[in-house]
Amino acid sequence: MPLNWNVSNIDFYKDDLDSIWMKVNDGWGDYDDVIPELKSMIFATMAIGIGGLSEKTAPDFYARFKVLEKIDDFYVTGSLGDDGLLNKQYITPYIVKKHIGLATNVSTISNTEWVKNLLRNDKSIKYSSTEIKAMLTVAAIEYKESIE
Repeated sequence: MPLNWNVSNIDFYKDDLDSIWMKVNDGWGDYDDVIPELKSMIFATMAIGIGGLSEKTAPDFYARFKVLEKIDDFYVTGSLGDDGLLNKQYITPYIVKKHIGLATNVSTISNTEWVKNLLRNDKSIKYSSTEIKAMLTVAAIEYKESIE
């Protein structure tokens, strides 16, 4: 099933929906693509199992993203620095808050189900279910405290 997404309810973009697009040239020609930060948030919905970003789901969205940062070095965007090294932009509460209103056709699952899927699909993870759930709790609190 294709990933469908809607950004028309994101306050940051709704007054200028054209701002979500950028021109890209991949060597084969020019085309329009979604700006990297937004594109990352759209595709992250699949990895974190949350299809809609709202005030209610934002703490869990942030927390799951933070867990994936720790486990898989997941990041929002990256760019090559002058030194040739990749500079990674990791998730922040601001980035999550900025994208509230994002909707996709991804099914939202509970934290318990998400952790179970994570551990089942990646046997190299060195953390237990209990440890991951604790990381989720800490990161969700971090998000809530940062936006108060």
